Amino acid sequence: MAGALAVPLGRPSTPSRQAWTAVAPDGPEAPRKRSTLISVAQQLEHLEQLEQLESEEGGKGLRGAWTRGQVVLLVYTLVRVVANVCVASAPFLTDQYYDDTYNPQHGWQRIQVKTPSVFEGLDLYADAVARPVITGLGVYCFLQKNTRFSAKLRLHVWSRRIIYLLAVCITDQSIAFGMERLDDIQTPTPHETIPSALALVSSTSWVFVSNALQVYITNLKLQVLGWRSQARICQALLLLSICTGTYEILDYFEYFDSPWPNLLSCVINVLGILLVQCTALCWAATWALLHGGGDESIRCSALCLYVNGVLAVVGPFLSYFSVVTMWTNFLSRHIKLFGLIYLPLLPMLVVTLDVGTQVLGTLLLTGMIGPKGWERPMQAFRKLAHLSGFGLASRRIAFPGKINAHATECIVSFPGKYSAEWDQAVSSVQEEQTCSLACVFLTDRASGLGRHSDNPDTPGQCWCRMIYGSLPAQTYLSVVDMKDDTDGPMTPEKLAFKKVDADAMGQVLVIKDDQLELEWEAELAHAMDDAETRCNKNEGRAPWGCHWFEEWRVNVDAAAKEGQTLHVFYFEGKVACGKLPWEKLCDAEAKGEARKNTGLGASQTAEVAYLEKLGLTYVEHDIREFEDFLLKPLGCKGDRVLEKARNWPALAASFRLRLKP
Repeated sequence: MAGALAVPLGRPSTPSRQAWTAVAPDGPEAPRKRSTLISVAQQLEHLEQLEQLESEEGGKGLRGAWTRGQVVLLVYTLVRVVANVCVASAPFLTDQYYDDTYNPQHGWQRIQVKTPSVFEGLDLYADAVARPVITGLGVYCFLQKNTRFSAKLRLHVWSRRIIYLLAVCITDQSIAFGMERLDDIQTPTPHETIPSALALVSSTSWVFVSNALQVYITNLKLQVLGWRSQARICQALLLLSICTGTYEILDYFEYFDSPWPNLLSCVINVLGILLVQCTALCWAATWALLHGGGDESIRCSALCLYVNGVLAVVGPFLSYFSVVTMWTNFLSRHIKLFGLIYLPLLPMLVVTLDVGTQVLGTLLLTGMIGPKGWERPMQAFRKLAHLSGFGLASRRIAFPGKINAHATECIVSFPGKYSAEWDQAVSSVQEEQTCSLACVFLTDRASGLGRHSDNPDTPGQCWCRMIYGSLPAQTYLSVVDMKDDTDGPMTPEKLAFKKVDADAMGQVLVIKDDQLELEWEAELAHAMDDAETRCNKNEGRAPWGCHWFEEWRVNVDAAAKEGQTLHVFYFEGKVACGKLPWEKLCDAEAKGEARKNTGLGASQTAEVAYLEKLGLTYVEHDIREFEDFLLKPLGCKGDRVLEKARNWPALAASFRLRLKP
């Protein structure tokens, strides 16, 4: 059904200029998979300008008096510091080095197990002050530097929640002191009393939840980077670690008596979640550095990923020892690691180091503080996804053409099926600026896919009538055969391309997979009816639009005004084949005849016809000449002036000789 359609002319926005493989039997233009990865940094410039304007507007009114939230934060932090310093006095220190021991003859007795040193006393005082101040500064960044904060960005919202959680005083020394004072000296050992149990469970839950949230926001980054499978694996392992963590707490309170679940929990967290995340982040960063073309913004984003990858492993290790530190200090006793190894009393500065690392890492990696290139990490990571080859648009970055004012040569038509050569052309234009490139590539609605532009020669009509004529309803139907591997297997990325393109062009997408033949025929017939309705509503115009032609025409006019030499590239061995006069473009019969032995892609036929219509001269090339075209010194206008200056003495001498009698 779809195979009866002749190929219309057009420049689509799919990986091909026109995705006609499902509807055109007469050798349509092959897909143009243009990966303009070099333009990543340039695409970020516009976003950065908008963000700067938003920051300037959002920053107005923030200077001056303190806000209510900042005052509350200051009071809260001071209260925490004072309370912690008060309980870090001598009586509390002494209690920390006594233990309750059961003697069969004398019952429960408190025995001194260790004499506190000066260093250990300073350790408690340092933790009493440093931890509230660090977390207070973290919260202050979200209250004060909200010019970088976006409530619409999940990464920022969840990062703020992490900082707020870390600022909770549930693990402060003052809280532990209060729990200890609730214990009766005659009750069983402290870890069997309700207050001590609450202190242990709350501190463990506090550390675990904060790290779980860190894993979650790292998963958000993995999803943006395209590592969706790894992110799903980490989510599953995180749920499993919650179960094993619960078992670990119950095991400590002697509900169970086996060290293996504790060991399993450590393996899941370290070898599972952490190494998967670290490997994915570091791989994406390395790939970006290797393929980023030396762009400064890409290097900055890659550094952010490296830091995130290191913290993904270091952070949870610190948190584990932080839990051990709190347990040993709150209980004033040694505890067993995995029920096998006794751990000593660790200084409370371990907890401070853990909290400080989490606060600093969260603020840095979400762009709340740090280099300007880290302000919008998720946008930067989406660009890195293209470099890593995982982003849904990794090979489909829109390219509007580029006319370099100082260039002397301009490529005005290029066959889309030579995707590798196209990438070289874009790279040369973007990096070296040795020539211009008038060809455009539209990838989505925002870049112009599906849009129409008025034809100045026919007021009230777009270019579609002149270029394509009236198109049939089949052009509004996109058929995907999941079992057709002519162009390789239908991967999730390719299917995503098809869906995005169909939405942008207003096409009906039908997927043939495992349906019965009758079911498929019924589904296809229903889709065809829908396609006819859409075609009639759009008056038979091209679903991919004609805006591409208007942008290309503007680029060609600019190159001609600059006096640049125009170049057209043909299929291999097909130079000058398949050309059509401008007035014959909408003639289906003439078009079909020309394409029997053509050297031009579908959209190229319209491009060359327009050049002929305007009488513009151009140089024709076989695609095999493309490498030599890029390698030869193309020069610039300044070079022409210099060449004339160099030749001026010889010209003057020749002129003088002619003047002699």
